[in-house]
Amino acid sequence: MSHTQQPFPKQRQHTLLFLEQSHAYRPVSIDTDVEMTEVVRHRQQSGKRYSYLAYFIQAMAQVVAEYPAANSMLIGQLFPRLVTLGEVNAKFTLDKTVDEQRVVASAVVEGADQLSLTAIQARIDYFKTQEIASAEVFAPIRKIQKAPLLLGRLLFRLAMRRPEVKSRVQGSFTVTSLGGRAVTRFVPLPGSTLTLGVGDITERAWVKNSQLTVAHATTLTLVFDHRILDGAVSAEILSKIKNKLEKFAFDNNENVAQLPAA
Repeated sequence: MSHTQQPFPKQRQHTLLFLEQSHAYRPVSIDTDVEMTEVVRHRQQSGKRYSYLAYFIQAMAQVVAEYPAANSMLIGQLFPRLVTLGEVNAKFTLDKTVDEQRVVASAVVEGADQLSLTAIQARIDYFKTQEIASAEVFAPIRKIQKAPLLLGRLLFRLAMRRPEVKSRVQGSFTVTSLGGRAVTRFVPLPGSTLTLGVGDITERAWVKNSQLTVAHATTLTLVFDHRILDGAVSAEILSKIKNKLEKFAFDNNENVAQLPAA
């Protein structure tokens, strides 16, 4: 059977450029198992259609808000600058199809630490319904896809040198999930100082209060940029995220100001 060759798909050009930029990071990964009993119970009893993604975004956003260093990004390599962001922006990934080509897109929930679950879910739902080929919110992706590769690479690098642009594109942190598939854990490539990889939520044997039981659980993998954060503080952040999810200890007040319509 003969081999075939074709130009790199334009639909995936934004992913190619993102991965080139990702090489600048110095990633280290740590992971932990998290009991999801309280989240599952709230999701079932709330009467609303919350995705698990909304819980992970809210929990992580509220923890990151406690650590200014975690809400920072490194700009430039020859003369690096450490920029602390003025708000906590949560990036998450989406599985999209463009011209019959499966691609990964991303979207950002701005000020996620100040939002209720309902507001976060509304943003997730909005981005899920938008098409890359036509939605205004995905215009930057289309611009990169349509540009010649060298020009696209230049445009992307220039954009990532501007903190206000990078924070809207890459977020303060990223949550990427392969939940719903038979994936226990995975280590994502970073695009932010912190990136959280979420595995499937399944029923597992679980020891609680010295008793063996069965509980819903997942594995979280936190990838941190070692140029900005060290292992001790990153482990502390992951532990707090775990605690918020297991104890459902984060603010779910639906009176929090709702996000303006997109």
